Amino acid sequence: MRSMTGFYEKRFTTENYLLSISIKTLNHRYFDWYFRGNPYFAEMEDRFRKLAQRELKRGRVEVTVELEFFPSFNWKIYVNEDLLNKVFNSLKPILKKMKGRVFYPLDFFLRIPGTFNIEPYNLKKEIDFLERCFLEVIKGVKEERKREGEFIRKEILVSFEKVKTLIEKIKKISENQANKIEEKLRERINNLKLEGVEEERLAQEVFFYIQRMDVKEEIARTEAHLEQIGGLINSRSDEPVGRKIEFLLQEVHREVNTINSKSQDINIINCAVEIKSEIEKIKQQIQNIE
Repeated sequence: MRSMTGFYEKRFTTENYLLSISIKTLNHRYFDWYFRGNPYFAEMEDRFRKLAQRELKRGRVEVTVELEFFPSFNWKIYVNEDLLNKVFNSLKPILKKMKGRVFYPLDFFLRIPGTFNIEPYNLKKEIDFLERCFLEVIKGVKEERKREGEFIRKEILVSFEKVKTLIEKIKKISENQANKIEEKLRERINNLKLEGVEEERLAQEVFFYIQRMDVKEEIARTEAHLEQIGGLINSRSDEPVGRKIEFLLQEVHREVNTINSKSQDINIINCAVEIKSEIEKIKQQIQNIE
């Protein structure tokens, strides 16, 4: 079980540059990608996104990649001297007329297309190294998410165990419902002083009420859902479990609502209310789980 929130950053040093990668992940219903980096990484972004999506199935993933070249880096700079000479020669008549009072800043010439160019550093030859660095940071984020997920798991287990205990309590109470219903019917008959009520008729009425108020099927389905949820909570698999648990909690909530509406026993109703309260607590925690 992993949380969707985490942060990890690391710097990598090479002969030519310093590479800095930071990854922050936040809650999101699906995989949401945000990338910020130097222009050098324009072609690498898609590769990074695919690697992140392979390792982090769900959540908002914010990636920042920075590249800082060392002063000793041998930049390849090209100056088109022929073009600059032509520009200078074309400006001489103007300078002559203005008697040398016109000054052109250096950037005026550098902005002329084709006069000046710095060859961008080609990162394609270092794709394997960059991917290894990125995956190392991803691994760090996963560890952070796992650590946070373990804390959330313990919080969820507290509410989960309460739900299991309450369901067991409802199960025990409901086992004696048939006898209670029969006692209540006999008590009403005696209070109303109704004579001549046949035992067969009374048995039919008891059966009718039992059928209408029976919650055995709902309890059985709830127990099955809880067993699945327990397996997911305690799973050590890397597979995301958040949305599966969320779906099963909805099913448990539906079954408990049915139990609540069927039962006339105040103890069962109180248990159902407590269960729904604990389910809401689990749901809030599950929003943070991948």
